[in-house]
Amino acid sequence: MNQDWMPLAFQPVYKDYIWGGARLATQLGRAEAPARAAESWEVADHADGQSVVADGPLAGQTLRDLCRAHGAALLGTVATEAVFPLLIKLIDARECLSVQVHPDDAAAARF
Repeated sequence: MNQDWMPLAFQPVYKDYIWGGARLATQLGRAEAPARAAESWEVADHADGQSVVADGPLAGQTLRDLCRAHGAALLGTVATEAVFPLLIKLIDARECLSVQVHPDDAAAARF
């Protein structure tokens, strides 16, 4: 990967759930955030939300596109798939939330 691209800045992906608040917009000064946003996905290569490069020579490309095009140069040599392995998000909950566990398919089948 060309080091001239670093660092990459992404447009956040906002998620609106009933428990969301307004602090992502007000406290972070994000005018583009919806009035109620439960989550802001800062870095995401997920079926439900893709990070898009905000500016520079790669503007408009998704993180998935970059992973597929640049593989190990972006993900490292140990990566087994061309998918970014982390979902980084900020959460704004107006109320206390329950603890959630998301087991993989094999663990779910056992329980």
